[in-house]
Amino acid sequence: MGFLSTSHAYNSKDLAKMHFNINVVKGKMVRIDRKSKYVLVSGVGMVPYDHLILCTGLQYRALNPTVKNKEGPIKKAQLLRHSTKHTNARVVPSNLFTLNDVHDCMAARHWLCANFLDQSGNAVIYGNNIDVYISVETLLSLGIPGSRIHLVLPPEPAVCALPNSVVERAVAAAMENAGVHVHRNFVLAQMSTDTHPDPLTSVTFTKDSRPLHLQCGVFFNLSCKEIDLDVLESIQKSFLVLDDRLVIRTTFLTNDPAIYGAGPLTKFSRWYRSDEWSHANFNSKEVGQELADALLSRLDPALQKLAGKSPKETRLVPIYRRAKIQGGKLPGGFNFLHVTKPSPTKLKCPFQPVCIILNNIICIISFLYILQAFP
Repeated sequence: MGFLSTSHAYNSKDLAKMHFNINVVKGKMVRIDRKSKYVLVSGVGMVPYDHLILCTGLQYRALNPTVKNKEGPIKKAQLLRHSTKHTNARVVPSNLFTLNDVHDCMAARHWLCANFLDQSGNAVIYGNNIDVYISVETLLSLGIPGSRIHLVLPPEPAVCALPNSVVERAVAAAMENAGVHVHRNFVLAQMSTDTHPDPLTSVTFTKDSRPLHLQCGVFFNLSCKEIDLDVLESIQKSFLVLDDRLVIRTTFLTNDPAIYGAGPLTKFSRWYRSDEWSHANFNSKEVGQELADALLSRLDPALQKLAGKSPKETRLVPIYRRAKIQGGKLPGGFNFLHVTKPSPTKLKCPFQPVCIILNNIICIISFLYILQAFP
């Protein structure tokens, strides 16, 4: 489908098994009622629960530009401080796409085929992560000329989009050969829709030296993942402990004994003094299996009897060992696979990755992980 990177934690067989004996409710959580024990889902209504697991992850959110000085240069410190805020806009232009899942990607692809391929406008991609490069390749594969594609990279030094200089050079050369315009260290300052809110017609970015004005036929927002605003509001109004992320213990429990949390949505309590570790650092399948074991030991009476009294909780956060694997197709037709050992967030480059390129397949591997995982 393109546009977004793929997590290889689960294969197709694993995903197929998940639909057995499961009641799937399609909608968006807008409220949690802890007293009556139900979740309010948009388009569905109240969904009661005995035990609730929150694992919504992080999402790209609708943009709300905050830098007011669009005509002249601003200081670099201001660029970093006034990073683009996010909001749920009431009117979203039909040519502004915030991609988070396969349904968003399918809708974007269909819209491009119906409304953009035969037009003359620019495609603007904004963000600084692996997804923006995959999106560039997706647009090129649809037959959109590189001269119509503008990749705008915001100043996010903490984000390592391409973890290897060999990959960076190969992707940069491929985009240059395709004629893709790359603009570095620009912050979104304004979106213009003329007299009507739809469609989006132009965007303005700002930098230390000069502003950048681009005519816009379609805009892809892939900048900075955060908690979805409806999820955030639901957590806050239900008085679950929130410290930038949903706070959990090593047993996955929140401050409510009936509500669990897992995945990038969460962080460990400061009680553990391990802010550099969270579920975002680990393989999602391995975390999910540990969560299932924790729930099973609580829900199955037979296992409760075998386990006896629960052991006292320690101050040590669990350390998982499986690799995180991320993949996608990059400009130049390179099939990208990034295999990393679980590492603390504060360590920028804990291990020197090794790059292997073979028949247009790029594989980034930490051999330290491989040696430990396969002795």
